[in-house]
Amino acid sequence: MANLHSLTVGATQAVLIVPKSDPKALYIYVDGKRTNEQRANDAGQPVYAFDALLQVNGQRHEGRVTSTTASLPEVPFGGFLVGAGSTTITYRATADAVSNYTGRPFAYLALSVDVEQVVSPQ
Repeated sequence: MANLHSLTVGATQAVLIVPKSDPKALYIYVDGKRTNEQRANDAGQPVYAFDALLQVNGQRHEGRVTSTTASLPEVPFGGFLVGAGSTTITYRATADAVSNYTGRPFAYLALSVDVEQVVSPQ
């Protein structure tokens, strides 16, 4: 069982991003099978995704970022990127797992961030 909670924010610096991988194209799936058609946003722009370390309002998470940015700007050591434009942050908690140590259910917290573009901070 998963609970979703989404929050749309407009502030460019609400999410700090440290990429863990390069963006990869997202594709459309039909009947559980991948097609050769790349996913696009509402404006018809192709969408890419990458894993990242994220800081949202001072809280640190690992998560996935989706955006129209196909190639990320250079990030110097200790640096970060930010989202530009409308940003939607989605938290998902899945509470159907059982701990091996306590035998009680616990939740995995997953975070995803959808931004228009990923840019260097100004």
